[in-house]
Amino acid sequence: MTESQSGQLHIFFGAAPGVGKTWAMVDAGQQRKAEGSDVVSGFVDTHDRPEFSALLNGLEIIPTQNIEYQGIPLQELDVNTILARHPDIVLIDDLAHSNVPGLPHSKRYQDVIQLLQSGITVYTTLSVHHVASVADVVAHVTGIQVREQVPDFVLEMATSIRLIDLAPEELLNRLSKRLHARDTHGSPRPDLFKPEHLVTLREIALRIAASRVGEDIEAQQELIEPWLNSSRIVVGVSASPTNERLLRAASRLVREMRTTWLAVHIQTPADSRLDQESQVRIQHHLQLAKELGAETLTIAGQETARQLVEIAEQYKATRIVVGRSKKRGPFGRTRSLADEIMELSETIDVIILSG
Repeated sequence: MTESQSGQLHIFFGAAPGVGKTWAMVDAGQQRKAEGSDVVSGFVDTHDRPEFSALLNGLEIIPTQNIEYQGIPLQELDVNTILARHPDIVLIDDLAHSNVPGLPHSKRYQDVIQLLQSGITVYTTLSVHHVASVADVVAHVTGIQVREQVPDFVLEMATSIRLIDLAPEELLNRLSKRLHARDTHGSPRPDLFKPEHLVTLREIALRIAASRVGEDIEAQQELIEPWLNSSRIVVGVSASPTNERLLRAASRLVREMRTTWLAVHIQTPADSRLDQESQVRIQHHLQLAKELGAETLTIAGQETARQLVEIAEQYKATRIVVGRSKKRGPFGRTRSLADEIMELSETIDVIILSG
């Protein structure tokens, strides 16, 4: 069976490890094989469970690369062998996985994009705490800083996002019998499985899935209101340590509005007085914005507010998002960047997001 010119991405999505994403992915692959598709297993973590091995029966398994890193033997996806084999569909667990240093790609989602571009359809799994735009929420709720993140644009590439849901009490019961959550490489973090954390992660996962369903329905019915097409957003990027949270919040706003956005840093003369750490932070913020799906721009200027308004007008944006900022004006008055933007334009809305 021949797939489309570009492969399709199908994500089996859930609130936490253990809800059944891998099982659902392999089961779906077996169904497609039964329908006549050429399906192979590229990397499926069976957790050494015999029932998983039985579920894989009949599927061709592409051998993984055995790589030793810092004295530890590891298994990595063999992208070149999959490309040479060129199946209709490949099953690949753990989209957020970080590859061993030295491989062509540092992240597994980059491997997946290469396979998609070659015309191979990919079935993969992803837990909500690895989604880049909600990483700050997860850190706030659970206290866990998640290093392995998948940019939101990868989710937007997906043909389907299938939510695999399991009530927190059922998941905890399952884990108590089977997983005994460990804090080791590739194993779930114990803090993730506190009941109150699971409830919150489940709610975030449900919201992301519901948002995707809403997008699909609107696309099919072509009922998007005309004003949505002209609601582009410009976001100001600075060296402020709170700017990362601002960008993630802006990304969620953009997704809710189903629009596009431009992240802009205005390089004023004051930039030359910034220390090295602040200059590096600006570049980090621009890179993060790109990973969250924004176009990015750095432009020289004398006045931040005026430049942002001019760029918004050129970009045909109707909203500018800024963080809270204040500076001293004449006679000791405190003026914010938002105040200056509103004075310069009566047609652009200003959204202030707290860091």
